[in-house]
Amino acid sequence: MYEDLPRTKREAQQLGAKRYFTGRLCCHGHLSPRYTYGACIACKSEQRKKARKIVPLAIRKALLKEANSSGASIAPALVKGCH
Repeated sequence: MYEDLPRTKREAQQLGAKRYFTGRLCCHGHLSPRYTYGACIACKSEQRKKARKIVPLAIRKALLKEANSSGASIAPALVKGCH
């Protein structure tokens, strides 16, 4: 599956590759390639998924705060789930 990837970080850097695969689990238990800057690809993917869920909530809260301070009304569907 990952046979074509370099086996070490150093080898990947020498080849100019962005990823490598050691065949060892990361500290969170993923058996996944790593980026040359050290992050496990599966861990990074999970971080991105969490960030996509958090940012929209922050945006909704900011819109609600702005609407409350200006006295304007805001569509309830837009702030749904905002606590």
